[in-house]
Parts: sequence; structure tokens; C-alpha cells
Amino acid sequence: MNGKKLPVWFVAVEILILFLVFLLGNAVVRLMKWPVPPGLLGMGILFILLATGKVRVHLFEVSSQFFVRHIVLLLLPAIVGVFRFWPVLKKEGWKLGLILVVSTITVLVATAGIARMTKAKGEEK
Repeated sequence: MNGKKLPVWFVAVEILILFLVFLLGNAVVRLMKWPVPPGLLGMGILFILLATGKVRVHLFEVSSQFFVRHIVLLLLPAIVGVFRFWPVLKKEGWKLGLILVVSTITVLVATAGIARMTKAKGEEK
């Protein structure tokens, strides 16, 4: 972005496109009866579109900044929902904690690897 303020409808269109990708993932999961979360498949579809250049990254800059700014508000219902299962967390919480730590480290390492590969590929060009 060049610091120019974009209209609100532009953010709404970006979010609508992201929602359509999510709906596409949801439809594929329902049709194929895959045991995969629809949001995860939607992210995969979006990643493929971005990686192949069918969709440009800059098209989602404003909405991504919007989501980053409001991430706490968006995650609040999920956080409150976790407390409904407090007895389970007290009993088995260490297992969930271990899974969270391992999965977070895995995501960080994978993200760093992909970023390095992307940067190296960009420097070759």
C-alpha cells in the first residue's frame, strides 16, 4: 500500500472474496466427504491461488491488516468457549499444552523454511 486510505467497501470486497474461498472449501469437503476442516481446505485453495499467481497478494493487504488489528476480538468467542471445558482442561490440559507447543514450533519452522525458500527464489530472478 502507498499510504493512501482505501474506502471501506474495498475491505468488504476483499473479505467477501476470502469468504467465497471458505465457502468453496466447505462445498468441496461436503461433496467429497473429506475429514478435513473446511477452513483449512479454503486456506489451501487460497494458498494455491496465491502461489500460482492466479490471485495477487496485494489484493488482500487491506483485509489482512484489518484481521491482524482485530485478531483478539475475533478469537474472543473461541477463548470463552474453551472455559466451558475447564474440567477437561484441568485433567488433560498438559497433553493439550504439549500439542500446542509442538504444533507451534512446527508451524514456525515450516514458515521460516518457506520464507527462506521464497526469498532465495526471489533473489535468483
